[in-house]
Amino acid sequence: MSGWRLIHVPEPRLAFGFGQTAEHPKDGLFLYGPPPSNLNPARMDVGVIGTAAGVERYRRWVRSIGLTIAPPDEGRPENKMFWPGFEAVFGAPWPEQPYATCLIDGEELSRRIRIENRHEAISEAAKLYGDSLRRHLDDEEARPKLWFAILPEEVFRYGRPKSVVPKEQREKSTATVGRKFAKSVLKDGWLFPEDVEAASIYEYELNFHNQLKVSIGVQN
Repeated sequence: MSGWRLIHVPEPRLAFGFGQTAEHPKDGLFLYGPPPSNLNPARMDVGVIGTAAGVERYRRWVRSIGLTIAPPDEGRPENKMFWPGFEAVFGAPWPEQPYATCLIDGEELSRRIRIENRHEAISEAAKLYGDSLRRHLDDEEARPKLWFAILPEEVFRYGRPKSVVPKEQREKSTATVGRKFAKSVLKDGWLFPEDVEAASIYEYELNFHNQLKVSIGVQN
């Protein structure tokens, strides 16, 4: 065998509060709180992008994590812990009302995710989120440190690589170029910019999650 040696590096303890340490993050947070830092937010200023129903679901979720939650009856001992509420644990309030809201038209989103051309469907659905965020950044002063993109169940269902929209629910495609031609355009370039733009829907895989990151992740 070669001269390789196996060296065991002990797991470092986590830092909490004012110099206290603990092995388990729940123990440390519940007993001592987070370590003081000028990076800790005074308040959770969160932006939300979603339909009206999605924004309301976000509010209910924030309300739930702000309340106390009893430990579960079953599960591993380290997970059977009382939850005292977000502000009690982290020392920062998390308001139910988002700091900024970008509303998505639910009916239009539902229509787009059902377009028969799956590349067009996912690209156009993700574009709704990106365009909404872009309008906010252009027109509003509020700049949340964290954004939540809330997706309806139908987008989760039909925005995956192998998902199939039932034939009776499909919306007509308006794509002007086919996949084969688009691949050639994207690979070798093309003279007409309108064809290059039309081909862009085939640039990414059939995955709403990934295309959403492309659509909104390039924003400042």
